[in-house]
Amino acid sequence: MYDRTLAPPREERGQAAPPVNIACCMRCHRLTRTPIPLRTIRSTCGPATTLYTCPTCTPPT
Repeated sequence: MYDRTLAPPREERGQAAPPVNIACCMRCHRLTRTPIPLRTIRSTCGPATTLYTCPTCTPPT
């Protein structure tokens, strides 16, 4: 049976999820609260995947 107490309120339905400000660094594999996007991997089916790094592992530009 469907539990209505777990459903989001009507005003929240259909809205995008808030952005997440935490990600795993692809180089040191630690969680960071200041992720820097490094590259995006496109997919033929489904959404693209973004790889992040922490500020200490970011390569020089």
